[in-house]
Amino acid sequence: MPLYEYRCRRCRRRFTKLFRSIATAGDPGPCPHCGGTEVDRLLSRIVVQRRHPERSEPLDRVEWSNEEPEASEFPTSWEDDEGGELPELPDTDNPRELARWTREMSALAGEPLDPALERALRDLERGEDPDRVLERLDEETLLADTAEEDGSSTLEQVD
Repeated sequence: MPLYEYRCRRCRRRFTKLFRSIATAGDPGPCPHCGGTEVDRLLSRIVVQRRHPERSEPLDRVEWSNEEPEASEFPTSWEDDEGGELPELPDTDNPRELARWTREMSALAGEPLDPALERALRDLERGEDPDRVLERLDEETLLADTAEEDGSSTLEQVD
């Protein structure tokens, strides 16, 4: 079941839409934030979960809805392709722990962090206000998306 990420042209906010299959993927409908109908589909990294760790049935038999799930509904651990346990989900009230977990997952996936996310994680680790960090990250991502559309880049590379 594909999840597609979109950005509204009117409010510039991102949202995600779940489709039951690739064949049924189509118009995402209006932006859930402002009701705008002009949206662009974004490229995002994929995540594959083989099975829900707290249920015996495969994911294709799990009932899905378009409603936002509560944080308590998410599993606290996941299995990798070889059946090994992946790191537990972090305490979302602890920004430093969230930054550590993000780095660990990036390393396990073999995927480098993009420069904007790297800066955001460093800011969280230094104890900056998470809301301000996320706001800056959204602005940087928007700038990067705009630069990609224009064929230029305004963000510097992080060493």
